Amino acid sequence: MEKTKISNSKHLINQFYLGLQTPLPKLFTTPGFTQASATAALELAERKVLALQRFLKRIVEKEIFIPVLRLATIQKRWMSA
Repeated sequence: MEKTKISNSKHLINQFYLGLQTPLPKLFTTPGFTQASATAALELAERKVLALQRFLKRIVEKEIFIPVLRLATIQKRWMSA
């Protein structure tokens, strides 16, 4: 029974770490990580962050910047007429 509780709690903690989508908590709390595996984990996390940044950049450009620029162009034309 006690072993199951420990196993379940480790599973929940691992799921929490997965939800954070960062390897840092595991690197700090799990013994046995080598520098090479830590570097590989951080590189993977960095790629995920860069992909998310590119995605957000496209959304902001499409949903915010372009409509604002269109509105500014329309207002400029209207005021100069």
